[in-house]
Amino acid sequence: MANVLAIARPYAQALFAHATAQNQRAEYGILLDNLTCIVEHEEMQRVLANPLFDVKQQQMFIIELLSLEDTAMCQVIELLAHNKRLPYVSAINDRFKQLCREADNTQAATITSAQVLTKTQQKQLCKTLEARTGKTIEPHFQQDDTLIGGLTIKMGDSVEDRSISGLLNQLKNTLIFKEENNHATT
Repeated sequence: MANVLAIARPYAQALFAHATAQNQRAEYGILLDNLTCIVEHEEMQRVLANPLFDVKQQQMFIIELLSLEDTAMCQVIELLAHNKRLPYVSAINDRFKQLCREADNTQAATITSAQVLTKTQQKQLCKTLEARTGKTIEPHFQQDDTLIGGLTIKMGDSVEDRSISGLLNQLKNTLIFKEENNHATT
């Protein structure tokens, strides 16, 4: 994982710097999203692994699939293909998005709730998170019955578990720990 990030980071930073200088962050974000979808597709994986398709054919195939006419964006694909970095596009895309959020003072949040939240609840939760982080929240809401009740919030590397299933797990772990300690002392 660390190796993938080490490979992805300089490409993402260069793309971010170029996209920012050209005032085209949104366009490059779309390019990376589409490129990620293509490269991760099962059929494309076979094409990239096939020794009969050289680097030039791979990049031309991808450029044609994306219907790209922008020379700079075509050069991005050529560079990634030439340096054999197409398998790292997803990590490059993730880091690019992270750099964009940092520059825009935004924070992505995945909010999973036991029941579907109303629009009012969603807005209030975003307001609370924005007040806590000092950043604009980009929420992604999802629903998971296994939480029983409550919700979990994932922002970056941080996960806040306020679900009933999470609390039950904590209680179970506490009881197991106490029981193990009681057996160890007797």
